[in-house]
Amino acid sequence: FFFSSRRRHTRSLCDWSSDVCSSDLAEGAVSDEHDMFTMFPITLSVTGRLDIFKEQPIVPFARVGGDYWMWRENWYVSDPDSMEDARDGGKYGWHYGGGLLIRLDALDRRAASRLEASSGINDTFLAAEYRATNLVHGSRQLNLSSSELTFGLKFDF
Repeated sequence: FFFSSRRRHTRSLCDWSSDVCSSDLAEGAVSDEHDMFTMFPITLSVTGRLDIFKEQPIVPFARVGGDYWMWRENWYVSDPDSMEDARDGGKYGWHYGGGLLIRLDALDRRAASRLEASSGINDTFLAAEYRATNLVHGSRQLNLSSSELTFGLKFDF
């Protein structure tokens, strides 16, 4: 279970999806142009945890890995069943990150013991992670690189 705040740096030096600006529309009018941009990231990471002591309350970690992001843009004007235009492709790159795991078992050891006996969950953590993704892009291509701060719960079985 992770919740993230993502700052996405999407920039294009050329506008290749729309010839209509919102300022061209009459007030309250709805554009006939519909756009959809879909991304599917594939990542492979290596993660190291500095978990040295038994029941260590705070565990720092770091990760690094490779990425390949497939993308597709579709657009049509007025009728969704009309001729659809599309572009697709892929971008490769890498990512790095680091953060802290805060062991929640120490707050109530009896509850943690019951949870382990009933579900097999050995440890529970509150997790916080910073992650940066750098994807290769050319001078006239969309930049999909990003940085994000993620918070969540981690369960070790």
